[in-house]
Amino acid sequence: MRGLIHLIYKYHLFLLFLSLQFICFLFIFNFNRFHKVIFINSTNSVIGSFYEKRSGAAEYLHLRELNDSLSRENSRLKAMLPDNFSPLNDGSILINDTVYKQRYSYLPAKVINSSANRLTNFITLDRGSILGVEGESGVVSGNAVVGVVKEVSPHFSVVMPIINTNFTLSVKLRSSQDFGQLTWDGEAVEFAQVDQLSKHLFVGKGDTLVTTGYSSYFPEGVIVGFVESVSNSDGSDFQSARIRLATSYKSLTYVQIVKHLMKLEQNDLEQLANDQYGEDSH
Repeated sequence: MRGLIHLIYKYHLFLLFLSLQFICFLFIFNFNRFHKVIFINSTNSVIGSFYEKRSGAAEYLHLRELNDSLSRENSRLKAMLPDNFSPLNDGSILINDTVYKQRYSYLPAKVINSSANRLTNFITLDRGSILGVEGESGVVSGNAVVGVVKEVSPHFSVVMPIINTNFTLSVKLRSSQDFGQLTWDGEAVEFAQVDQLSKHLFVGKGDTLVTTGYSSYFPEGVIVGFVESVSNSDGSDFQSARIRLATSYKSLTYVQIVKHLMKLEQNDLEQLANDQYGEDSH
């Protein structure tokens, strides 16, 4: 207590000055409309700036939660698209009717590790067999092909992306429905090539290549990339196209794992047909 009194006595002139200054400002802002308006506007500006920064910080802290929520919603909406259903009658009834059976569902996942500087790149996702992930499942981002699940553990899965020299996929031109074979040459991660396109068909820059729907990986019509240039080989009936991939692997964060709900039935039937009527059967 004595120390406080000594401190006040030591600085009493300065404290008196501050008190008088406060009283002066109080009179000025209370009885002078112009100064009062300036003070209020300045105060609101400072407070507004503070709240804006606080809101921005809060949004940043909740960004991951928001992204997860949007990814789940995107997967739910994607699963409702008509291409993910098979009609059980003449196809004249609404998609959500019981005469349609769902073929594909989507599980949202986040990329937790990836490579883009190798010949055999891989992507690790934070979803595994506990949530129903299976090997040989397609992976998409938005409406673009990412790759195919190759290895699965209880909590994680590893995807072979298009930018892996071992990756192949049957694709088609959206305009002409002509088929080709997609591969990657190990060079730029933004580009791949499609071979075995019919030479008599016109293929122009910007043409879209999509999935055929014949494999058990992806529904029909998922975008793969866009034609950049076309090359022809003398003496061949086919042409090749260099395409710009629709997926940006360097900034890939959220994906959806495609679950083919009828894959086992399809594979079993095709295996049975191959065993009975294949070239090696007798």
